[in-house]
Amino acid sequence: MNQSLGNLNTIADARQRLGGIGNTTIYDWIKTGRVRAIKLGARTFIADAEIDRILHEANQAAAEKAAARRERGAA
Repeated sequence: MNQSLGNLNTIADARQRLGGIGNTTIYDWIKTGRVRAIKLGARTFIADAEIDRILHEANQAAAEKAAARRERGAA
């Protein structure tokens, strides 16, 4: 894999970067595959690239929702 992952974030740092989501949420997302985590020994990390992907997807979903609302309002 030739893709740069950027920095690795602890779970606490990743949670903060994702808007302060809770421990249960982040671990549920990891378990269900919504977030790809990296295990190094007993520690779990989430790469910058993964956080950026999640934020991009959330932003895209919000934009699509806003466009749908505008479309319904214009109709």
